[in-house]
Amino acid sequence: MRKITLIVFMISFLSIGILIAIIFPIQIRAGNIDGWIKSSYCDPAKGFSFKAARELGMMMIPYSNKPATVLEDKYPDKCVLNDTVGAFHDLSAPMVVMCEAGYGVGRRSSAPNTYTEYYSVGQIRTTLGICCPIGYPISNDKKNLSIQDNPWSRYRCCKTPNNEEGDKDCPTGEDPKGVPPVEAVLKNINDSNYFFTAEDHYSCPMEDCLMQGVNGSLYPASEKRDELSRDQIDDPAKPKICVVSDDTNPIDGSNPFRYCIQGEVLSITEYADWSEQLTEFVACKGFTNQTEKTACLACLKGHLSRVYSSLGCIDTEMNALIIRIFQIGIGIVGAIGVFRIMQAAILRQSADPAKIQESWDIITSVIIGLVVLLGSIIILRVIGINVLGILPLDF
Repeated sequence: MRKITLIVFMISFLSIGILIAIIFPIQIRAGNIDGWIKSSYCDPAKGFSFKAARELGMMMIPYSNKPATVLEDKYPDKCVLNDTVGAFHDLSAPMVVMCEAGYGVGRRSSAPNTYTEYYSVGQIRTTLGICCPIGYPISNDKKNLSIQDNPWSRYRCCKTPNNEEGDKDCPTGEDPKGVPPVEAVLKNINDSNYFFTAEDHYSCPMEDCLMQGVNGSLYPASEKRDELSRDQIDDPAKPKICVVSDDTNPIDGSNPFRYCIQGEVLSITEYADWSEQLTEFVACKGFTNQTEKTACLACLKGHLSRVYSSLGCIDTEMNALIIRIFQIGIGIVGAIGVFRIMQAAILRQSADPAKIQESWDIITSVIIGLVVLLGSIIILRVIGINVLGILPLDF
């Protein structure tokens, strides 16, 4: 009875614990100063990755149940030595079926876009598969030839496909005998004659902060931050840490507290002053021109409806936006008027009566346009403010 009571008590206690964890989840947060993203790097002077091999068309895998990414998915940390492999045929981990340099997987004569699988000839079966020289991609299965003890006697590699699989010779115009194929080879993924292990390289995303330490300065945007080796990161002369952008928590270990926000480092004062506008503050800090930076900060400070652009500080509230649009419009019209008056002044320098008359016409049109503009503003104020009430009072 006591055992049953104890078991019931333990189950009840565990249930209450699970319930509390669901209602009040505990957040376990890793330090934010290790934001490096690790990737595998193949030195191009030595070799290339399986992904690069696929992009080069070397993954000639004929089986529908195996995607072309089978090798890079299985072995993302492996590289292929240069000038050792011509094509990959199959994978039976950790063994790789492949054609050596200069050869590709043979294609069917009757279906030239299809790579050959394993051939069976009576009781004789090619162990791995057919590889043809790069210039002779089509494997021709000569079904009317005698097999005897050599299954390879019935295969030929041709430049172009026959009309149907099983023709006696390669197509007309080619060497009738074609080129003898070779059998694919089976190699272990750890065979150092063909493969090598990739290096671990690290990258710091642009939205994170690349710094010289938790209390050090921020590296400039021009500093290399992709594909860095461990030695480059730990270089005593230029040490690097990658701090994850976090608009809630300060940089771990910083003293006084500093924050990494979208690739910029903010002091505790800046963070407190701009806590409601962190994105805007970071955007302004991105200006290299100090005058532009100051103008941007002055425009946005405390104004959630404003935006800073090449046109200056613009308030996106309806009233302010209407006023700004009319200000820009009046400025454009004024600039056109000034240009026309300058044009009239130039025309009046001529002794030609026609040009002098044209200059008077221009000046007259500018004056009329100015009167119409002022009149339209008055009319808009009367109708828009006093009658309809749709325009701001300070229009």
